[in-house]
Amino acid sequence: MVPGLATGRVRFAAPVRHRRETRSSTRDGLPKLCLVLHYYAELSVNEVGEALGISSNSVKTHLQRGIATLRTTLEAKDRT
Repeated sequence: MVPGLATGRVRFAAPVRHRRETRSSTRDGLPKLCLVLHYYAELSVNEVGEALGISSNSVKTHLQRGIATLRTTLEAKDRT
């Protein structure tokens, strides 16, 4: 059980998990979900993995991809 989920700290994690299960392609959405759960909801890497049903190493990979995408997007916006 994820501690934050049990106390109600993260109310949207259950719908997020359902969303992940119903998406045809989760590759594009997982980095964003991992970023939100880790940085906004303040879940640990292990807690994010447990909430999404993936390994902690996968969470780390998706966090790196999400940060890289954000960096690229923000740098492109700064240039315009």
